[in-house]
Amino acid sequence: MIRGGYLKRILSIDLTKGATAVREVADGFALTYIGGRGWGAKIVFDEVPPDADPLAPDNVLVIASGPLTGTLTVSCGKLSLVGISPLTRLYGDSSIGGSFGPTLKQAGFDAIVLRGRATKPIYIVIDDGEVELRAADHLWGLGCLDAEEAILEDLGAEFSVLTIGPAGENLVKFACVSSDLGRQAGRTGMGAILGSKQVKAIAARGSHDIPIADAESMMKLLDEVLERLLSHGMLKPLRKQGTMMIVEWSQKNECLPTRNFRSSIFEQFEGISGKAFESWKVADRACFNCPIGCRNVVEVENFV
Repeated sequence: MIRGGYLKRILSIDLTKGATAVREVADGFALTYIGGRGWGAKIVFDEVPPDADPLAPDNVLVIASGPLTGTLTVSCGKLSLVGISPLTRLYGDSSIGGSFGPTLKQAGFDAIVLRGRATKPIYIVIDDGEVELRAADHLWGLGCLDAEEAILEDLGAEFSVLTIGPAGENLVKFACVSSDLGRQAGRTGMGAILGSKQVKAIAARGSHDIPIADAESMMKLLDEVLERLLSHGMLKPLRKQGTMMIVEWSQKNECLPTRNFRSSIFEQFEGISGKAFESWKVADRACFNCPIGCRNVVEVENFV
């Protein structure tokens, strides 16, 4: 029996019927298909027909955390979004950092599975295990940041929010999902799947504890991990320049995604390098329980 990490609960939402249910996850499933990408891949494989239109109701969207998400394990705040990609019509997944993954666990669920299609725009509120589908007509058409701010103003700042903007609403095949006022699940068009299901946003908050089988041993191991991480030579440059520090390395090794991957080098790479962004930096931001803080907030004027 699993005694830690997972809550072993999946929130299942049938958008066509407006119905919610909770699936209790068996130990065998949880251990064989380690979430969130593993859970998502298995659910999509089992439930989506091979010839499914990615933007039709029979595609599903799985939003799943991993067994370490929400625990004190450092740098484990990621969340996976999984479905059949509108862009490739093949399996697709995307990940996003920030706060929503841990908050979903605290709200009582390891994962959400969205099925079907709502009859009108909605957003989903998950409040400490309670689930409500609310009308989102007043949010439809707003950009990601404006929609998130409107939801937080309505529900309270302690909520964490995933949202789409006009690209997702209009089924742009590479549309992103946004959270924490600027973090993005930016690959494979998961935002378009949300738009096809008429789901503008998902908001969550909670107070559930996440079970740990052996907390004492875990804390001892985490102390060792944290010590190694804080002494690593890459920590300071990554904090200083953020994830844009990889631009120069990628350019040098000719693996910098350019023009939608049609090229692997970018002639003006210096203008978007870590050094360039370092000069514009005004603040740091970090994901849940991450000591790195690789998200840099920058202020730029007349950027071309």
